[in-house]
Amino acid sequence: MRNHYLRNFGYFCILITLCCASCAARYHPIQPETVAFITLPDSLAKQEVTFAYRYHVLKDAGNRKYAKKEKRHGISLLALRIVNDRPDTLLFPEDFYVLGPNGGDSLNILWADMVYDRLLQDKYQKKGNYEVPLGRGFGDAMINNMGLSVKRSTEKKANELFSQELDDFYLVPCYIAPGVSMVGLVGINVERDTYLRFGVKENGHND
Repeated sequence: MRNHYLRNFGYFCILITLCCASCAARYHPIQPETVAFITLPDSLAKQEVTFAYRYHVLKDAGNRKYAKKEKRHGISLLALRIVNDRPDTLLFPEDFYVLGPNGGDSLNILWADMVYDRLLQDKYQKKGNYEVPLGRGFGDAMINNMGLSVKRSTEKKANELFSQELDDFYLVPCYIAPGVSMVGLVGINVERDTYLRFGVKENGHND
């Protein structure tokens, strides 16, 4: 009987260790309004619309697993600030363009659900349950199942927080009224640290 309790206590200790050392990572909010933006050279002169952005916001916030997905999928989640000093309201992204370092075609600005689907943690959501055989190996299988459950729960909670932050701060779509500064997040089909040039289309939205 004593050995039975010791064995159960051992399983409990292992489970606690799994909870503390889960390979699934928690999500740390980016809070784009607190980001140190890099102002574009084009915006240093007095312009009607000025832009500033920041790469690596996922990594800087401590979300390395999400940041690795950026590199894998060739997209970047940026913090972006747009200040509209024009007399008309602008609609982002319809009234704007984003160019890479060599000009040419505009880069693709992604919808929030596309960014979420490509960057979320899903390693443990895809794994099936371990079989739990009777007899020898039962304890190990139980621990494996409990560990997988903990990791799935951690992943799910992290993804929920990531999704909520996108809901709260994603700038696609948004109206920017005259005299208003908008700060938020935007995903673009571009490798991190690529120089970007933002601008307003000549046939911009007018209210």
